[in-house]
Amino acid sequence: MWRGIIERSWIHVLNAFVYYISLPALLLISFWNIDWTAEGLLPTLGFNFLAVLAFAVLLFLILSVTKLAPRLKASVFLTVMVGNTVYIGFPIMQDAFGAVHFGQVAAIATAHILIGLVLAIMVIEYWAVRSKKAGVYVVDFLKNPLIHGVAIGTVLSLIGFNGYLADIIKKPLSMLGATASPVALFALGAFMYGKFIQSHFKLTSIIVGLKLIALPLFVLFIANWFSLSSVSLGISALSAGVPVAVTVFVIAEQYKLDLAFVGNAILLSTAASIVTLSMFLLKFV
Repeated sequence: MWRGIIERSWIHVLNAFVYYISLPALLLISFWNIDWTAEGLLPTLGFNFLAVLAFAVLLFLILSVTKLAPRLKASVFLTVMVGNTVYIGFPIMQDAFGAVHFGQVAAIATAHILIGLVLAIMVIEYWAVRSKKAGVYVVDFLKNPLIHGVAIGTVLSLIGFNGYLADIIKKPLSMLGATASPVALFALGAFMYGKFIQSHFKLTSIIVGLKLIALPLFVLFIANWFSLSSVSLGISALSAGVPVAVTVFVIAEQYKLDLAFVGNAILLSTAASIVTLSMFLLKFV
C-alpha cells in the first residue's frame, strides 16, 4: 500500500490508539475546562440538549422504518450526530465570536459532542451489537473509553480541581488529545486511498444534507420557544452544523460498521461545509 510505505494493518492499530487513548484524553480535557457556573450557560445547554435529543429521536424513528441494513443504519446515525466540533467548530467560532465568548463556545460545542456521542454509542449498541439484553447494553456503554473520558472530565470540572497539580496533569492529556484528529485523519486516508464508493454517493449526499443543513436548521426552529441571545443562538447553530468528525471513522472501525460509507461521509461533508458554514457565519456574525 502506497508503494510499501504504509501497511493496511496499521489502520487498526492507529484507530485503536485514537479510540482508547487520544480521543478519551481529548474529551476529558474538553469537559474539564468547562465553567458550568457561567451566567446563563445552563439554560442554553438545556436548550441544546433538548434540540439535539429531539432531532436524534426523529432520525432514529426514520431510520427504523427504512430497509437499510442495521449496521448501515448505525453508520448513518453516527455520521449525522457526531460532528467535528473541536478541530473545525472551535477555531471558526473563536474567530467569529471573539475570545470574550469562547467559554460559552467551548461549553455549548462540547455539549454537542457529549450528546451526539452518547446517543450514537447507544444506537450502535442497539443496531450493531444487538445483544438484545438491556444489562449488556448498559455494561458495554459504561465500559466505553469515550464515556470514561466524558465522565472523568465532568467530575473534575464540577469539583473545581484546578491549580498547579491540575496543570501538570492537563499538559500531557492535552498533548495526547491533540493527536486524535491527525492520527484518525491519517488512518482514514490510508483506508480511503484509491477508493470512492459510488454506490454510497446518493445516501452520503443525504447524510451531508442532514448533518450540515437539517440539524442546524432544526436547532434554530426549536429556538423559537426559548429566549436566547443572538450569540448563544449562533454558537448553537454552528455547533450543530459542523461536518462529520474524522474520529467517527475510528468509532466505526471499532464497531465494524460500514467504513467506506463513513469515509465518504467525512470527506463530502467536510468539503460541503465550506459553503454551509459560510452561510451560517454570514447570518450570525
